[in-house]
Amino acid sequence: MQNLTTTTSEEDINRIDSIRSQLSEDNYFVDSLQIADKIIDIELALAGSS
Repeated sequence: MQNLTTTTSEEDINRIDSIRSQLSEDNYFVDSLQIADKIIDIELALAGSS
């Protein structure tokens, strides 16, 4: 699991601003296949850790 920190880098802030802008312009693309692949990867990792 990732360690979460309380600091946010300038790069992260820029990425967040970019996503917010795309959302407000209704121009944000969600790649459902990529999300599905990540879910499968997580499920396989969890199944292997039992």
